[in-house]
Amino acid sequence: MATSMSIKRSHHGVGVLNNLLYAVGGSDDHKNLKSVECYNPCLDTWTPVAKMSEYRYGCGIGVMEGVLYAIGGKNNSNCLKSVEAFTPSSGVWTKIADMHFCRMFFGVVVLDGLLHVIGGMNNEDLHLNSTEIYNPKTNTWSLKTLLKDVDWVYSGVVVNRPPHFKTYDD
Repeated sequence: MATSMSIKRSHHGVGVLNNLLYAVGGSDDHKNLKSVECYNPCLDTWTPVAKMSEYRYGCGIGVMEGVLYAIGGKNNSNCLKSVEAFTPSSGVWTKIADMHFCRMFFGVVVLDGLLHVIGGMNNEDLHLNSTEIYNPKTNTWSLKTLLKDVDWVYSGVVVNRPPHFKTYDD
Protein backbone atom coordinates (compact mmCIF):
# COMPACT_ATOMS: atom_id res chain seq x y z
CA MET A 1 0.00 0.00 0.00
CA ALA A 2 1.35 3.43 -0.93
CA THR A 3 0.89 6.68 0.97
CA SER A 4 -2.23 8.62 -0.05
CA MET A 5 -1.97 11.76 -2.14
CA SER A 6 -2.21 15.01 -0.21
CA ILE A 7 -5.29 16.07 -2.22
CA LYS A 8 -8.25 13.89 -3.19
CA ARG A 9 -8.31 13.75 -7.01
CA SER A 10 -10.46 12.25 -9.74
CA HIS A 11 -10.22 12.62 -13.52
CA HIS A 12 -6.59 13.73 -13.22
CA GLY A 13 -3.71 13.03 -15.56
CA VAL A 14 -0.84 10.72 -14.61
CA GLY A 15 2.69 10.53 -15.97
CA VAL A 16 6.05 9.06 -15.00
CA LEU A 17 9.18 11.15 -15.39
CA ASN A 18 12.61 10.35 -13.90
CA ASN A 19 11.10 7.41 -11.97
CA LEU A 20 8.63 9.72 -10.21
CA LEU A 21 4.84 9.55 -10.60
CA TYR A 22 3.03 12.85 -11.25
CA ALA A 23 -0.69 13.39 -10.50
CA VAL A 24 -1.79 16.40 -12.52
CA GLY A 25 -4.96 18.48 -12.11
CA GLY A 26 -8.30 16.70 -11.90
CA SER A 27 -11.10 17.45 -9.45
CA ASP A 28 -11.52 17.14 -5.70
CA ASP A 29 -15.31 16.61 -6.28
CA HIS A 30 -16.00 20.29 -5.50
CA LYS A 31 -13.72 22.16 -7.87
CA ASN A 32 -11.28 21.53 -10.69
CA LEU A 33 -7.61 21.62 -9.78
CA LYS A 34 -4.43 23.13 -11.19
CA SER A 35 -2.27 21.59 -8.48
CA VAL A 36 0.28 18.86 -9.19
CA GLU A 37 1.97 16.41 -6.86
CA CYS A 38 4.81 14.00 -7.33
CA TYR A 39 5.19 10.53 -5.79
CA ASN A 40 8.62 9.12 -4.98
CA PRO A 41 8.24 5.33 -4.64
CA CYS A 42 11.63 4.96 -2.93
CA LEU A 43 10.57 7.30 -0.12
CA ASP A 44 6.81 6.57 -0.30
CA THR A 45 6.10 10.31 -0.22
CA TRP A 46 4.01 12.79 -2.20
CA THR A 47 5.46 16.27 -2.76
CA PRO A 48 3.63 19.25 -4.29
CA VAL A 49 5.26 20.79 -7.36
CA ALA A 50 4.48 24.08 -9.11
CA LYS A 51 0.84 24.63 -10.04
CA MET A 52 -0.19 24.87 -13.67
CA SER A 53 -1.57 28.14 -15.02
CA GLU A 54 -4.91 26.43 -15.91
CA TYR A 55 -7.33 24.22 -14.00
CA ARG A 56 -7.30 20.90 -15.88
CA TYR A 57 -10.00 18.25 -15.41
CA GLY A 58 -9.84 15.30 -17.83
CA CYS A 59 -6.47 16.39 -19.22
CA GLY A 60 -3.97 14.13 -20.94
CA ILE A 61 -0.34 13.71 -19.94
CA GLY A 62 2.57 13.01 -22.25
CA VAL A 63 6.19 12.50 -21.20
CA MET A 64 8.87 13.05 -23.79
CA GLU A 65 12.58 13.91 -23.64
CA GLY A 66 12.56 14.89 -19.96
CA VAL A 67 9.44 17.05 -20.19
CA LEU A 68 5.95 16.42 -18.75
CA TYR A 69 3.13 17.82 -20.92
CA ALA A 70 -0.33 18.65 -19.51
CA ILE A 71 -2.66 18.73 -22.50
CA GLY A 72 -6.19 20.09 -22.87
CA GLY A 73 -8.82 19.09 -20.33
CA LYS A 74 -11.47 21.38 -18.89
CA ASN A 75 -11.06 24.42 -16.66
CA ASN A 76 -14.00 25.61 -14.57
CA SER A 77 -16.11 26.51 -17.61
CA ASN A 78 -14.59 25.48 -20.96
CA CYS A 79 -12.79 22.67 -22.69
CA LEU A 80 -9.18 23.66 -23.40
CA LYS A 81 -6.84 23.48 -26.37
CA SER A 82 -3.94 24.88 -24.35
CA VAL A 83 -0.88 22.86 -23.36
CA GLU A 84 1.69 23.37 -20.61
CA ALA A 85 5.12 21.76 -20.27
CA PHE A 86 6.93 21.03 -16.99
CA THR A 87 10.66 20.49 -16.71
CA PRO A 88 11.69 19.20 -13.25
CA SER A 89 15.10 20.90 -13.39
CA SER A 90 13.46 24.35 -13.68
CA GLY A 91 10.40 23.49 -11.58
CA VAL A 92 8.30 25.71 -13.85
CA TRP A 93 5.29 25.17 -16.13
CA THR A 94 5.65 26.83 -19.54
CA LYS A 95 2.88 27.40 -22.08
CA ILE A 96 3.53 25.92 -25.49
CA ALA A 97 1.56 26.12 -28.76
CA ASP A 98 -2.17 25.41 -28.53
CA MET A 99 -3.74 22.42 -30.25
CA HIS A 100 -6.15 23.06 -33.14
CA PHE A 101 -9.19 21.88 -31.13
CA CYS A 102 -10.17 21.93 -27.50
CA ARG A 103 -10.39 18.39 -26.12
CA MET A 104 -10.73 16.40 -22.94
CA PHE A 105 -10.72 12.67 -22.12
CA PHE A 106 -8.44 11.59 -24.99
CA GLY A 107 -5.52 9.24 -25.54
CA VAL A 108 -1.89 10.41 -25.53
CA VAL A 109 0.94 8.44 -27.11
CA VAL A 110 4.60 9.33 -27.62
CA LEU A 111 6.19 7.81 -30.72
CA ASP A 112 9.30 8.75 -32.71
CA GLY A 113 9.87 12.01 -30.80
CA LEU A 114 6.33 13.26 -31.41
CA LEU A 115 3.37 13.61 -29.06
CA HIS A 116 0.10 12.17 -30.45
CA VAL A 117 -3.24 13.30 -28.98
CA ILE A 118 -6.02 10.98 -30.17
CA GLY A 119 -9.79 11.47 -30.07
CA GLY A 120 -11.52 12.81 -26.99
CA MET A 121 -14.47 15.15 -26.57
CA ASN A 122 -15.04 18.87 -27.08
CA ASN A 123 -17.18 21.48 -25.26
CA GLU A 124 -20.38 20.13 -26.80
CA ASP A 125 -19.57 16.57 -25.63
CA LEU A 126 -19.02 15.57 -29.26
CA HIS A 127 -16.43 12.87 -29.85
CA LEU A 128 -13.53 14.04 -32.00
CA ASN A 129 -12.43 11.98 -34.98
CA SER A 130 -8.93 13.43 -35.22
CA THR A 131 -5.38 13.16 -33.98
CA GLU A 132 -3.15 16.13 -33.24
CA ILE A 133 0.62 15.61 -33.42
CA TYR A 134 3.04 17.87 -31.56
CA ASN A 135 6.62 18.41 -32.71
CA PRO A 136 8.69 19.86 -29.85
CA LYS A 137 11.47 20.94 -32.22
CA THR A 138 9.15 23.35 -34.07
CA ASN A 139 6.57 23.91 -31.27
CA THR A 140 3.81 23.17 -33.79
CA TRP A 141 0.79 20.85 -34.01
CA SER A 142 -0.33 19.05 -37.16
CA LEU A 143 -3.81 17.61 -37.57
CA LYS A 144 -4.85 14.23 -38.99
CA THR A 145 -8.31 12.72 -39.39
CA LEU A 146 -8.71 9.21 -38.02
CA LEU A 147 -9.26 6.61 -40.74
CA LYS A 148 -12.44 5.24 -39.18
CA ASP A 149 -15.22 6.89 -37.24
CA VAL A 150 -14.43 6.33 -33.61
CA ASP A 151 -16.97 6.66 -30.87
CA TRP A 152 -14.53 7.10 -28.00
CA VAL A 153 -10.77 7.13 -27.47
CA TYR A 154 -9.76 7.59 -23.83
CA SER A 155 -6.35 5.97 -23.63
CA GLY A 156 -3.61 4.69 -25.87
CA VAL A 157 -0.54 2.48 -25.90
CA VAL A 158 2.09 2.04 -28.59
CA VAL A 159 4.05 -1.18 -28.85
CA ASN A 160 7.08 -0.80 -31.07
CA ARG A 161 7.60 -4.43 -32.03
CA PRO A 162 11.21 -5.52 -32.61
CA PRO A 163 11.73 -6.91 -36.14
CA HIS A 164 12.71 -10.36 -34.82
CA PHE A 165 9.49 -10.67 -32.76
CA LYS A 166 6.89 -12.84 -34.50
CA THR A 167 3.19 -13.14 -33.81
CA TYR A 168 0.80 -15.94 -34.68
CA ASP A 169 -0.37 -13.94 -37.73
CA ASP A 170 3.14 -13.61 -39.22
